[in-house]
Amino acid sequence: MLLLEFGSQEELSNKSMLKINTKKVKLTELKPNQWNPKLKPEDDFDVQQQYEEVVKSIKTYGLVDPILVRSSKDGKELGYFEIINGYHRFLACQELKFDDIIINDLGDLTDQEAKKLTIVTEEIKIPVDQVKLSHLLKDMLDNEELDKLADGLPYSRELIESKIELLDFDWEKLDTEHPPAEGMGEPEELGDAEDNVVSMRFGNIKDKELVEKFLEKIQKEQKKATIPDGLLSFAKSYGETVVDEEDDEEGSKLHSK
Repeated sequence: MLLLEFGSQEELSNKSMLKINTKKVKLTELKPNQWNPKLKPEDDFDVQQQYEEVVKSIKTYGLVDPILVRSSKDGKELGYFEIINGYHRFLACQELKFDDIIINDLGDLTDQEAKKLTIVTEEIKIPVDQVKLSHLLKDMLDNEELDKLADGLPYSRELIESKIELLDFDWEKLDTEHPPAEGMGEPEELGDAEDNVVSMRFGNIKDKELVEKFLEKIQKEQKKATIPDGLLSFAKSYGETVVDEEDDEEGSKLHSK
């Protein structure tokens, strides 16, 4: 049994810590809560893509992260386990036709406590260092084929390749080959990944909506979870097409001579 601290420092000094009871139960004994702020897979393309990765992960490794629930409120048994965190894992287990699953039961919680925990467990997450992640993927690829590596991770083959390729990209060469246009000034230095944002301004709302639909279309055609991933995949395929066309054109010139 584990103990979970919950509440402000003053509250913690006046009440005992929540007790977590980890146990195996029937999947049919769980029910979603009514306040979950997360989107459902069918409500959003990105969420659908992420949900499919959850299904793949659970199918490969099982339910590694137990679903967080409560079994009673205000001293009264609910008669079921109400999900506090883990709704998409719950859906994935249903899709995979699990009979039993592991849960972390917090026991008796008020509605307010349960709602706070739903937010806390969703929002307090440490971001991943993308550069370190890319190096890690590169090291892992030395020991395993790409298809097999992607099969056990929440990334597509293309995304893994893209992350690794960016480590070897020569940014200085890019500045040399593509200097800023006259009057545009010197290019800004690249900062952290979170700072690399492309800003677009439009003269009217119709142009903005047109571009947004175009970007979403590229994302769907490239079958990517996010628009940036879709654009990167599109740019890679477009670049290969341009190179092929240039090679064909050069070959035609040599043949004519």
